[in-house]
Amino acid sequence: MTWTAQEFATEAEWLAERRRHVTSSDVATILGVSPYGNAFDLWLQKVRGDDRDLSKMRRRFEAGHHIEPLIAKWFAEDTGRTPFRPLDGYYLLTNPDLPWAAVTPDLLVIDGQGSDGVVESKSAGMMDLSGYEEGPALRYATAQLHLPLLVCEMHQGWVATTFGMGNAFRVYPVERNEELAALIVERCEAFHRLIVAEEPPGEDFLRSGEGIGRALAKIYEGESGELVEIEERFAEMLERREAALELKKGAEREIEEISNALKLRMGAATFARVPGYPKLAQWKTEAKKEYTVPASETRVLRLVKDGKGKP
Repeated sequence: MTWTAQEFATEAEWLAERRRHVTSSDVATILGVSPYGNAFDLWLQKVRGDDRDLSKMRRRFEAGHHIEPLIAKWFAEDTGRTPFRPLDGYYLLTNPDLPWAAVTPDLLVIDGQGSDGVVESKSAGMMDLSGYEEGPALRYATAQLHLPLLVCEMHQGWVATTFGMGNAFRVYPVERNEELAALIVERCEAFHRLIVAEEPPGEDFLRSGEGIGRALAKIYEGESGELVEIEERFAEMLERREAALELKKGAEREIEEISNALKLRMGAATFARVPGYPKLAQWKTEAKKEYTVPASETRVLRLVKDGKGKP
């Protein structure tokens, strides 16, 4: 094995190194099959180093770290295999053959009793196992698991999931799919080049119809009719996204008109003191940033736009 482990003294150092690489949690997003985000938002996070959700990430990391001993124990009971955590604290595994990748597998299995492998531990709040197995969560984990399998040069993986605070526990074996693995390398290498060049992914990358279809085919592994249905749903999602972008452009134009009207009425010096103006300016300059104007500010803006009075 040629992979190596790197340990970090602080969370900040670990996060900084993760941003420089493609990690396991990025894979499904880059493939375009994640229910939790898209490649453009991921690129922004990598390039801008946006840690606004740092507290959520820390708690997820801490919760996962504390439940892993239980999952390791239950995994051993159910499979007869002995998993272990590569290192305590913050760490990344890398492989010189995949310089763009860095992973933090939850558990490894190297016990001489069978094929070496990687365990991805999950905790699902739901009690409906069929909903988990047939929904996107297990497929997301399947895509996620393939990167540590590649980095660690292993072919056997398991998604070990506890349901409803330990009311149920299941182990889902995952064999490394070479076609899916090749697609992951192709897409993730291309995405990493965009990170290094600080060039955002374009519409061609976000769509990548052929790549998406191949990813869906390998992850869902459903009947052809099911795959067609999934691809149609994805196409509908893209159409809704484009419609939402058009609405956003219209909102930006409206805000620009309101801003110009305020400047004309109040003068540039006074304009900066309008409640909420700094947030409006920030909203205009930051890509894909959502901002809801409070009711008090809406009243000020409406007065100016409608010409019904001077605020």
